[in-house]
Amino acid sequence: MFKHLLFYSLKDNLRIKTVIFWNLIFPIVLSTFLSIALNGIQNSDKIRKTNIYVENSEIKKIYIKIYLEMKI
Repeated sequence: MFKHLLFYSLKDNLRIKTVIFWNLIFPIVLSTFLSIALNGIQNSDKIRKTNIYVENSEIKKIYIKIYLEMKI
């Protein structure tokens, strides 16, 4: 009975084009794009430094304090 219901529900769902897209094609396309986009994320050994400019002197003191604490 279960095989019968499964077979006919799959057969019925495959007639609807949006079901085919969202259940089959979209996950494959999404996983492909994500694997391409995040391919080199584990191989990045260096952290690139970025220069910043702080105009407010009070905030600048806080940033300098944080920077000095990170060096320790």
